[in-house]
Amino acid sequence: MPALAGPATGLVEFFGGLALIAGLLTRLAGFGLTVTMLGAIGFVHLGTGFFAPNGVEFPLALLGATLALTVAGGGRYSVDALIAGRREQTSAAASTPPQPLTKAA
Repeated sequence: MPALAGPATGLVEFFGGLALIAGLLTRLAGFGLTVTMLGAIGFVHLGTGFFAPNGVEFPLALLGATLALTVAGGGRYSVDALIAGRREQTSAAASTPPQPLTKAA
């Protein structure tokens, strides 16, 4: 299993980090990084204590940050918000009923 989990973790951390920097697919990247941090805490850091050099303190803080990004999303200035804003504008324009024609007097 390490032959599969190692490269998968590396890809999630690399591309997930790039996605978070760009603000693109923030919730999906946050979820992938949350799962990665849960695995790191469970398999590596849990048995070494809380404040030890390899303790669970820092990975737990990263878990909280990635979980917050998963729940809250990218925010106002992300690419996700830009895409959603355009989508809301086009759907609002499409859902507006046409105005009736009136005769000029």
